[in-house]
Amino acid sequence: MRLKFAQIAIVLLLATGCGFASQVVDRIIATVNGKPVLQSELEDEIRFEALQEARPLTAVTAAERNAAFQRLIERQLLLQQMQDLYMPTAAEIAHREEDIRVLYASAKSNAAWKSVLASYGFTQKELDDLISSQLQTLRFVEMRLRPTVRVQRSEIVAYYNDKLVPQVKRMGAEPDPLSAVADKIEELLTQQKIDKMFSTWMQNLRSQSEIHIMDPELKGAAKDTEAPFGAGGNEAPSH
Repeated sequence: MRLKFAQIAIVLLLATGCGFASQVVDRIIATVNGKPVLQSELEDEIRFEALQEARPLTAVTAAERNAAFQRLIERQLLLQQMQDLYMPTAAEIAHREEDIRVLYASAKSNAAWKSVLASYGFTQKELDDLISSQLQTLRFVEMRLRPTVRVQRSEIVAYYNDKLVPQVKRMGAEPDPLSAVADKIEELLTQQKIDKMFSTWMQNLRSQSEIHIMDPELKGAAKDTEAPFGAGGNEAPSH
C-alpha cells in the first residue's frame, strides 16, 4: 500500500522520528494522551511522503504540511493501541524500498540511490527504519479491521454491472466476464470498507483522547481536545 486501505492516507502517517532529526532544533509541537509529538517527526513525515511520491521538497505546501501533522497525531493514536509489534522481514522492507526506488530513473546504481536519499535527508538505515514502521502499522490496521469486513455477492454483481462494465465500454473495449474479475472486485470493495472503518476508528480515538497542540501555526490542523481519555472503549468499529 502505496498501498491499499486509506491507501494513501494510511501509508503516509507511518513515518518514525528519523531523517534530519539531528539537524532540527527539536521541540514538542503537540501531545497525544501525554505522549509528545516532535518537530523532527513532522519534518521526517514530510520528507518521507515527498520521497514516496518523487516530489521535490520545495513543492510541499502549507496545507500538505498541516495534513502531515494530522497523520502524526493519528500515528500516535495507533501506536497507543498496538501491543504486539509485527517485525517486517528484510525482504519485505527491500520490496517496499524497490517500489519507491523505481520512481527515480536516475537511481539505477546504489550510489545514485544513496544520492537521492541524501537529497531528502535520509541515510539507508533511516529509510529502512521508516519503511519498517510503515509496514508494522499497516499490518496492525489490516489485522484489526479486515476480519470484520464482509462483502456480499450482490455488492460484487452491482459493482460489475453499474461501474466496471460501463467504464470499460466507454473505453471502447469489451469487459471480462464477471467470473474473471469477481475476486478483484471483492478486494476493491473490501479496501473501500476498510477505508471507511479506519476513518471512523480514528474519529472515535480522537474524541476519546487528550490532544494538545503547542505550535500556534498548527492549531488549525487538528482540533485541540480535552475529552477524558478512556471514556468509552478504544475498540475498532464492528461491521
